[in-house]
Amino acid sequence: MWRFSTCCLLAVLTGCATPNVQEQPSEKPAVPAPQAANLPTAWKHATASETAATTPWWEALNDSVLDDLIVQSLTSNPDIHIADARLSEIRGIAADADPDEQAVASAALNAAEQDARASRLAVAHAVTTAYADARLAEKRKGLLQQRMRLTHDLTTRLNRKLQAGLTNSRTLRDAEQTEIETHQATTRIHHDFQQAVNQLALLTGVAPIEFKLPANGDFF
Repeated sequence: MWRFSTCCLLAVLTGCATPNVQEQPSEKPAVPAPQAANLPTAWKHATASETAATTPWWEALNDSVLDDLIVQSLTSNPDIHIADARLSEIRGIAADADPDEQAVASAALNAAEQDARASRLAVAHAVTTAYADARLAEKRKGLLQQRMRLTHDLTTRLNRKLQAGLTNSRTLRDAEQTEIETHQATTRIHHDFQQAVNQLALLTGVAPIEFKLPANGDFF
């Protein structure tokens, strides 16, 4: 019965809670074990993507770049690979389970399938969040860069006016402080953008140094 012990262990490792079985009075008839035919033969042949597929809800966002990133992450993400490998292993054990082992095998397999689905949903959600953060930072960086040019032009003009006696030094200092703060905000938003891009790289299974976020996303 080593397979039965293995299935029990897999049920615990995959988070499956098996109900406690209360000892029945001896006068009650024993419940017959399920027949081998009750174990779906598809378990032997179905792929992980077939049993753990997710609805492509992200397509409603109408961003082809995001679609491609999620497809890539569902193919290459290490967490999904681990969940799929566990599912394949448990599927093989469940397919060979004896009739009296099938209840535990079925519970273990169901838990592994749920884990695979959850992994895909979690990765798709994480990719969407990181992508939204990257695109938002991208837009804010563009606005701040435009503001940087304007504040720099203003301080340049005020310098000329101050030399000509047409303004005072306090007005110039205020403009210079605004330029400094805008530059600092631009630096921070660039850091936020890079963080989001690095997160996308990790989620899609690409080294951050090799990952490039495609331009012209339609998220916003």
